[in-house]
Amino acid sequence: MHLDKLSIIGHDNLPLPHRFVRQESGSDHLAIIFPGFSYGSDSPALYYPARLLGDLGAEVLMLDRLYSNLEGFRSLSEAERARTIVTDGLALCNAGLNERPYRQITLVGKSIGTLTMARLLKIEPRLSDATCIWLTPLVKGEKLREIIVEKEPRSLFIFGSADEHYEPSLVEEVVNATEGKSFVIEGANHSLEIAGKLVESIRQIGLVVEEIEQFVLSRR
Repeated sequence: MHLDKLSIIGHDNLPLPHRFVRQESGSDHLAIIFPGFSYGSDSPALYYPARLLGDLGAEVLMLDRLYSNLEGFRSLSEAERARTIVTDGLALCNAGLNERPYRQITLVGKSIGTLTMARLLKIEPRLSDATCIWLTPLVKGEKLREIIVEKEPRSLFIFGSADEHYEPSLVEEVVNATEGKSFVIEGANHSLEIAGKLVESIRQIGLVVEEIEQFVLSRR
């Protein structure tokens, strides 16, 4: 594997920050990573799944933009924020998909990144058979649930029980709609950390990675 860059232009007509981990001998599997609002792709719940997917033979394309640091983003309307993240997400996705005819696509999103994933499932036909890993998805948003229910992607949902966005009945709705799987870390917050329990938080991230590994391998 080696680190590479693609030609990707974001919503602001500037190069979109990203990393592309390319397999030396090529691959028929592409994984695309969408970070959270302030939770980057180097944070544990994204870093280790990305490493895992690379070890499993995927080429891994990661968005390296934190919208919490993007000037003016917080003052945008909800619709303008959606347009911004979807424009960036679509540019990232197109660049990856245009690299080669991949047989397997895996999407991994954290928090606001799950909104990007859902919108892309709606508008990009090449993602119709994608495997989706939803890390702390914003399931209280009706639009997100509507798209998941409509598109029925093969899905694994990861939550912390102390996450303000976690609502068991809504999780059950999307799990049932996709015939998917869910994994809930007891006491974990939106960052998938358990307050005051560092070692246990690390152990639980390891279990999340194991769940992802089993889920991805079961596709083959």
